[in-house]
Amino acid sequence: MRLNPWPWIGFLVLAILPASGCTRIPLCLGHERFIIPREIEQIHRLRSYIASDSFSPDSLRTSQRARIDSIFFTALRISEGSTLAALRIAAFATIPYYTFPAIIPLVRWVIWIPVTTESREEFEKRFRNLPTDFLSDSSPGNDRDKLPHFFGSAFITCSTRDPVYAEMAGRIIEWLELAFKLEGSMDPRDIEVNAMGAEFGMALMQGRKMSPSCFLQ
Repeated sequence: MRLNPWPWIGFLVLAILPASGCTRIPLCLGHERFIIPREIEQIHRLRSYIASDSFSPDSLRTSQRARIDSIFFTALRISEGSTLAALRIAAFATIPYYTFPAIIPLVRWVIWIPVTTESREEFEKRFRNLPTDFLSDSSPGNDRDKLPHFFGSAFITCSTRDPVYAEMAGRIIEWLELAFKLEGSMDPRDIEVNAMGAEFGMALMQGRKMSPSCFLQ
């Protein structure tokens, strides 16, 4: 079966573009006007939901895994029932970084890559509200960074209809982090969460109505 490259291309484009936008910014070329793509707006809407007071741990008195379920089902509503779109926007809406330090190999220059167009205040609210401690071996206050791994792996599995591609993508990301991150190292727990996300994606692809919490261990 020939692999459709467009889901991969779309995923990479969204990874490069600002992952949220507070307003629709028109770009004028002659008499033509363009606005931020709908996918970016959807990511912003989900990020706003995560940053809201109603999603804070104090207001939403439920387990961390149930809060992850809430993120996914809200993404489904925002995407009007599209599973692929919900997984994609959930992956980007849960990125727990404002900027990302990267080191250029060989020359060893450090650059700071912007990850979001949120204000610092908006980002801090969203960051505080992101679910933590949802894995059996989590340390207190950690594992926010596992959410985009989980949803991203599920997205790739659904779009390619093969969990092998999700595993490959996860390992490529780990190698890139090893090469470009300051004090970079391979994280076996990222690989484990990628596998959990792939299982979730397979279940959704098979038409099973499952929650993310069923696959997080």
